[in-house]
Amino acid sequence: MIRALLVLVLSLWVFTNISLASMKIEIYPQGAIIKEEMNVPPKVSELKIEIPYNVSLESFKVIPEGFSVDSLSFTNIYLSDDEVPAIKEIKDKIRELEEEKGKALSKRKGAELSFELLKIMLSKVQMDSPSDAHAWMSLIEDRTTRYLNEVEGIDKKVKEIDLKINLLKEKLKDIDTPDSRRRIVAFLKLSGNDRGGKLTYSYYSSQAGWAPSYRFALKPADKKVDIEVYANIWQRTGKDWTESEVTLSSIREGLSLVPPKEQNLIVDIVKKESVKKPAMMKMMAPTAALPQEEKVAFKEEELGVKVSINQVISVPSTGERKRVLIWRGSIPIRESFYLCRSYLDTSVYRMISLKLSSPFDFLPGQTELFVGETFIGGSEIEGMSRDGVYEICFGSDERVEVERKTTKLGETAKGIIDKSSVREYAYELKIKNLTKEGIDLLLEEVFPISMDSRIKVELLKVEPKEKEKTETGHLKWRLKLDAGEERKIIFSYRIIYPQEEDIELSWR
Repeated sequence: MIRALLVLVLSLWVFTNISLASMKIEIYPQGAIIKEEMNVPPKVSELKIEIPYNVSLESFKVIPEGFSVDSLSFTNIYLSDDEVPAIKEIKDKIRELEEEKGKALSKRKGAELSFELLKIMLSKVQMDSPSDAHAWMSLIEDRTTRYLNEVEGIDKKVKEIDLKINLLKEKLKDIDTPDSRRRIVAFLKLSGNDRGGKLTYSYYSSQAGWAPSYRFALKPADKKVDIEVYANIWQRTGKDWTESEVTLSSIREGLSLVPPKEQNLIVDIVKKESVKKPAMMKMMAPTAALPQEEKVAFKEEELGVKVSINQVISVPSTGERKRVLIWRGSIPIRESFYLCRSYLDTSVYRMISLKLSSPFDFLPGQTELFVGETFIGGSEIEGMSRDGVYEICFGSDERVEVERKTTKLGETAKGIIDKSSVREYAYELKIKNLTKEGIDLLLEEVFPISMDSRIKVELLKVEPKEKEKTETGHLKWRLKLDAGEERKIIFSYRIIYPQEEDIELSWR
């Protein structure tokens, strides 16, 4: 019995003196492989390794150096507050704040008691002259003001403490879960450990991941875009990652980043059963707003790139995101222009195109957009591939104004000979460049395309003559406007259709 107790004590002593050499983590968008190394002293015949509860036991692997592992078994344990640093830290802060609140409330109670005693004492004082009364009134006012200020200050402090406590309790709800207190303990029996050695073990956890985010800063004067790429790392494995070597994996090729899809204006015959009143042209459409380093090593992989962050970082097991800069670059602008699809939205958007010169593809992610040092808003990219050419929108520019006015809409004339109906539509657009420099504007408009052979659409007037007319009913002008210049665009069309039928226009 005594010998068994000595062996147990010795084993516990050995467990506490085994040092963790390093932690290496390979993080995927969803999940992580954690690899840890530990130095094992000579003569140790048993090891206890604590791993997170949500680990897949099938993924647990051990590689011994200097000895052999004869057997491996697992058991579950439940940790106390003191054994979970994140929980202990928050609960300690809550206790400190509650003690501080208790002292403040005691101080308030003392102030109330002192003021009550003062009122009792003043009620028993006899004032023999007006000067005595004046002196006592001044004293009462002074003491009352001091009391009210003191109580107000204490109440304000108590509210601030309560707010901090409530925030910590909300945070504690996220951290203090059954899984955060559960652990798996791996027991290893060793042999041949005469000189000591090293044990490397690894496991996979789905409770971790990373997501990219970006900062795009347009520098118009320099004709370039400064780009910063960040990795936002999170984990809820139940074990803090302290001073770990991190590799980001699975940076796959991104999707194309494209501007909003064009819409076609379709004219078709209205079905008889659906006609309840004369059809009117439906020109309203939803507004289609355009979307508005650290030293690292890159290793090309068949399915992407691995990014090794050449620094040790710590990530708490609370789900909080650790933001790490992984790449910074400056890319020249291939083309800079303004875009307005006035048939959907008369706002004018600043656009640039560039060829992505980066060591890896950009995954979909949140993007902060800047013009110079001015933050203009957040957007999201769908993904960008290396060496691909992309258009990026840096928000609308109110200094370029487009006004769209309907000059003729929905008037109907009936043909006598061919028994046809005719509708004519005309529009006028006024463009003003209120910037202090010349701009290149791509202006897009639409006219209907027919889905029925009995319906004909004719363009009547287009001024200036369009640069491009597409088969899908789009008119495109590429306009160069000097600073302060105004320009006018006019276009019209007619729709000819059978007199006995009615038509409707719709967006597709």
